[in-house]
Amino acid sequence: MPSTICARLVSVHYDDILLEIERCYKSNSSATSQDVANRLRTRGIVVSTSHIRRLRHRLGFEKTTTKYCHTIRDSNKLARLDFCSEMLAAGMAFSDCVFTDECTVQIDCSTKYCFVKRGDQYSRMRSRAKHPAKVHIWGGISVRGTTQFAILPGSSRIDSELYCRILERCYLPFKSGVYNVFCFISCLRKRGVRNLDDLKVAIAQYWKTLTPEVCTRYIRGIKKRMERVVEQEGRNIIEGR
Repeated sequence: MPSTICARLVSVHYDDILLEIERCYKSNSSATSQDVANRLRTRGIVVSTSHIRRLRHRLGFEKTTTKYCHTIRDSNKLARLDFCSEMLAAGMAFSDCVFTDECTVQIDCSTKYCFVKRGDQYSRMRSRAKHPAKVHIWGGISVRGTTQFAILPGSSRIDSELYCRILERCYLPFKSGVYNVFCFISCLRKRGVRNLDDLKVAIAQYWKTLTPEVCTRYIRGIKKRMERVVEQEGRNIIEGR
């Protein structure tokens, strides 16, 4: 197709092309310029991929890395939206709540890049354990500070019986006020974690930095996150500030 005819078609369908680009990236942010061109072609609009890229940039779309997150079912999206809407309407401050969670931390080498001289095939090699050392961690925070935290071996299976023991040792003393929360200490110099003992020490040091003031700041940030959930209609949100 001659370039003059192609330019005329783009000019005639300019608004439709922009709308299709917006619609395409709203439904799938990983779409390519060829995907957009194919969608336009089904409507009888032929546009080059280079022109689509220029219009895409003009609309404000920028290339960035993909961030993966957990899948949320539609029913759970609605539940998230309802809960956050109710809490925001009630002005909930969560000042009398304890937030608990568990996670798994493992020692592993995950560097993505390295610098080697030309011809050196060995400096880029990194040892990686077949079964990296890991631990399970459980802990909670509130405006009063932190609960005691539990560190469990990576081979542990956290069933109902074990979870009840964690609550009895770490949560109930905090709830009753018997447990004295960790006092504030200045942030310690970052340490290189090389083995399981170093990992446990690093976790304990980090936990001590979670003062009541820090915990309160985290909890106050929940309001902003709930607002984002409402904006996204229950979908995933960016957890940063």
